[in-house]
Amino acid sequence: MTSRWPRRLLVALLFPALFVSEAACTSYSDYRFSPGVQDIEIRNPSESVLARVLIAPRGIHEHEHGDTTRLEMQFRLRIENHASAEFVLVPEEFELVDANLESFGPAEVLPEDPEEAGGDGFFRVHFAFPSGKGPTTMNLRALRLRLGLLHGDEVLTPTAAFDRDYTYFNAYYYPDMRWSIGIGYGAYY
Repeated sequence: MTSRWPRRLLVALLFPALFVSEAACTSYSDYRFSPGVQDIEIRNPSESVLARVLIAPRGIHEHEHGDTTRLEMQFRLRIENHASAEFVLVPEEFELVDANLESFGPAEVLPEDPEEAGGDGFFRVHFAFPSGKGPTTMNLRALRLRLGLLHGDEVLTPTAAFDRDYTYFNAYYYPDMRWSIGIGYGAYY
């Protein structure tokens, strides 16, 4: 008869290691923001539309920046230019703040091409989390994004607000079941 203690010791050591390794694989899919797409019209004083800016929050992603990996809040922009002059993104004017008005890092805009008159442009905007901060240490209940667009010699700064979407869907519904043993009358509520 062989001893089972080596196998039990191995199982006792592997189960905690399995749970620790699962905890190390972090997913940020529960950080969703609404509205899913926000539409901003930029108008001139004569009330004609100069441009439409569509902003879609893409969520929190790990992004390799050089030889390091960092967490970033990502957005996708589409600029529809209806004006006779081009729009140029001014990344220095971009700012993302959380519900505590704490600012994220500087914006990284890809690509940074000027938007030609009458054309559409697509851009990705990445904001790095501040040093030592992450999704659990910042108040991501709400976000406010300010853009910077150069039109002629004027810098326009439209803003967009996003709220964290806390919708929860339980795919499995189990009714409330009660069991009892005894003599008498019972009811199921």
